[in-house]
Amino acid sequence: MKRYMDVALAICAAVFAGSIGAASLQPIPTLSEQDFKKAQFIYFDRCSDCHGALRKGATGPNITPAKTLKKTLAKLDKVLFDGTDGGMPGWGRDGFMTHEETALMAKYVQIEPPMPPEWGMKEMMASWKVHVPVKDRPAKPPKGKNWLNYFGVVLRDVGKISIIDGDTKEVLTTIPSGFATHILRTSASGRYMFAIGRDGKATMMDMWAEPPNLVAEVRTGIDARSIDTSKFKGFEDKYAVVGDYWPPHYVIMEGDTLKPIKIVGTRGYTYDTNEYHPEPRVASIVSSHLEWRQLFLLIMHQSGCST
Repeated sequence: MKRYMDVALAICAAVFAGSIGAASLQPIPTLSEQDFKKAQFIYFDRCSDCHGALRKGATGPNITPAKTLKKTLAKLDKVLFDGTDGGMPGWGRDGFMTHEETALMAKYVQIEPPMPPEWGMKEMMASWKVHVPVKDRPAKPPKGKNWLNYFGVVLRDVGKISIIDGDTKEVLTTIPSGFATHILRTSASGRYMFAIGRDGKATMMDMWAEPPNLVAEVRTGIDARSIDTSKFKGFEDKYAVVGDYWPPHYVIMEGDTLKPIKIVGTRGYTYDTNEYHPEPRVASIVSSHLEWRQLFLLIMHQSGCST
């Protein structure tokens, strides 16, 4: 009889503990359509780099509602405003967000993340623009200019690139780019400068033009971080490759027009535990200069793979 009583008591204790755990979850907040869109943009701009588009974690931890609903809004707001010892910036303390915005983001991360849209060849081709056809571009470098010493400066929050003469420090021109340009890369010849924005827009600028100008652009996805061009002998400037965070893929393009040629998805299994991951983000692309090794090296977050 005692054994049955012990089992019954154990079951009651487990049920009670479960009910306490369930009760400890916070209620799911609600946001107006306007506030939700604002929070979605802030998350993309400030948070997705570390926590991922789906909030499942990357360099930063998982912040899906299964985790965040265990904390009060006040506690989440404090973390967002003041940062953490683990490396998260104090968005409010450092002046990047207001008190109202950190309070808004505390609510946003307790709501299920919206699934970002896919972005395929149809969408890429619709965004592809050649502003200056190859046949209409200068046949020779600008006379009397040390164009190989031009360099680009990213004007992050206005989505522009300034081209500066390295000899005279003169700002030659300012060219529109994608939002929050992540990197600039030059082609093998040095003639073209490429930019990739965090909104997935790749832009191509011609240093032979006077002043340098935008010659082509294409949006390869919703979120991107890297771009490079072919540099090995016989393939100089022939191809360009962009690596996207979302959708998780990389895109091979024509090197002189940015016309998309092929999309390669990176969703797959982690190298160590062989678990399926829906968001292996292409973090870096490097083009080989070696004649005997004609390749692009791509590094993927989450899956721990390279290709």
